[in-house]
Amino acid sequence: MPPDSLPKTTEGLLTLLDEEIERRYEYVAKPLQRIDSIHKVINTTTDLKKKLNLYEAIGDQYDGVNADSAILYFTRGIDMGIACGDSVLAQRCLFKRCLQLTIIGAAKECIDQIKSAEDFGIYPENRYRYYATGRFVYYNLAVFYPYRQSVDTYLSLGLPYAKGCLELTAPNTPEHELNKALIHHSLKQGILHIAHLNDVISLSTSLDRNFVQASTLLGEAYMASGKDTDAINAFAAAAIANIRNADRHGTALMRLGMVLYSQGDIKSAYKYLATALDNTVMGGVRMNSAQISQALAPVQNDIHVIERNRFIFLACLIAVLLILLGFIVFLIIKQRKEVIVLKTMKKRLSNANMVKETYITEFLNLCSANMEKTEEFSRLCRRKITAGQSEELLHYIKSGKVSEEQRNIFYNIFDDAFIHIFPTFIADVNLLLQSDKQLVTMNTELRILAFTRLGMDDTTRIARFLGLSLNTIYTYRNKLRNKALNRETFESDVMKIGQIA
Repeated sequence: MPPDSLPKTTEGLLTLLDEEIERRYEYVAKPLQRIDSIHKVINTTTDLKKKLNLYEAIGDQYDGVNADSAILYFTRGIDMGIACGDSVLAQRCLFKRCLQLTIIGAAKECIDQIKSAEDFGIYPENRYRYYATGRFVYYNLAVFYPYRQSVDTYLSLGLPYAKGCLELTAPNTPEHELNKALIHHSLKQGILHIAHLNDVISLSTSLDRNFVQASTLLGEAYMASGKDTDAINAFAAAAIANIRNADRHGTALMRLGMVLYSQGDIKSAYKYLATALDNTVMGGVRMNSAQISQALAPVQNDIHVIERNRFIFLACLIAVLLILLGFIVFLIIKQRKEVIVLKTMKKRLSNANMVKETYITEFLNLCSANMEKTEEFSRLCRRKITAGQSEELLHYIKSGKVSEEQRNIFYNIFDDAFIHIFPTFIADVNLLLQSDKQLVTMNTELRILAFTRLGMDDTTRIARFLGLSLNTIYTYRNKLRNKALNRETFESDVMKIGQIA
């Protein structure tokens, strides 16, 4: 897009304005670079007349960038002009300084200096600048003071200066049409005022300061008549032109923020008003600072409300998310526990199946061993009886060797089968016993506990299986309870060994 072209739509203008705001320091850097170059020339010349023109040139470069610095160099121009006898240039610098005094809020001092110049006499070369300065002061005061009576007063005071400018400008030029617009504004002829402002815009480029002033005044007129969209377009165009001209003194950005705030666009209003305030501070435009600060206060309050509500919303959202996250973590942990339990149960069921198979195998082994011993005993009986050794056979039977061998076979098979069913039985029993009463291998005491764990509460049957008397079984049980950590719950604790939780 060419540097002096502007979009036609509101969205396009605001988008371009946002881009130019980001680049505003680049535009300001250009006049500052020119100022540095002029300083180098000043330091190398001894010609007072040339220095006088260079000081004025530096003041011109500071115009729009920093009012205080511009005042400083225009003052030097006045002093040096008087010292050199160049009263025309000194008076010209005086009028330029008056513009800057108005910008920093010293309008009364400016008016006094204009009147002093009138009393002294206006040089013909400075007549237009004299009228332009008076016009600038009073029309700016009319904008600065919003009270109707003050506005009318300053417009009336500015009218002669606008007419003086009109007489000294060529027809069909931006400057000529701008003066016409200001005259109609003073006379409260709104339609003609707007028409001539549009003529200024059509005759000038966006880099022309007449374009900036006309667009700003046009925005004021539209805002006063309730045409907010047209006002936004005019103010946005003027603000873009101000930035491109490195002019921090314009009021367009401030007015744009005020219109957008009235439409409820708080975010954009805050952005433009804050940028306008930054411009006024950097540019020393104290005349605008009060208005911008006043306009910015309610916007900041609304921004704080929005931020507080957003914070509350985010806090609530985070709280909900944390609760949800906690619930998800709880479900995951619960699911993992259930998976672990299922895996454990699966493993135990698998072990139970293996134990069942082992138990069946051991049962078959026991039956097979019993059948084998029975057949062996039958063969022995037949052989002894056939050989006439009945008494020897009777003696063998009475010796109990047959029963003892059968019982040992039973113990071996029972111990092996039971340990397969409860592989940690001995260790689990030891956890219930005192540390110095631990058991190491399967013995009579552990077999009694094994029968108890299998649910066999018939002491007579246990005694028969183990080949012991009832009293012996009771004695063993009593000894085991005495070894236990908890005598009262010992047998119930034994029953819990190997249970699936």
